[in-house]
Amino acid sequence: MHESTDMPMVLFVKKLLADGEPCPKCGDIERRLQKDGLMRYVSDIVPAKEDDPSSPGVCIAERHGVRRAPFFVLQHPDGGEQVIESYLAFKRWFSSAGPAGGGPDPAVEDLADAVDKHPDLAFI
Repeated sequence: MHESTDMPMVLFVKKLLADGEPCPKCGDIERRLQKDGLMRYVSDIVPAKEDDPSSPGVCIAERHGVRRAPFFVLQHPDGGEQVIESYLAFKRWFSSAGPAGGGPDPAVEDLADAVDKHPDLAFI
């Protein structure tokens, strides 16, 4: 969970296949969140079920025009929402603005751009 009232609530939207399992990319990102200690800042995991177009994750994706999972929605205390479509961009956000402080890591920024163009991201 987020630790400060200044921090946004973080929704992690992940695709669930018809058999209920997460898509491979979503499972990988969830493991990275755990490994990197960022899962504690995730307020909620929202399923985008491939066999249910009315599932919460699919509705959030449609509202924000997102076509692939996983992705993150930051719900800021002022009511604004910010969508982050790649794990490395999410990690970069935490390194520059989140509780970790510091500043953006240029290597992470370059990797985030490359990952955004990677073809095996799961479409919703």
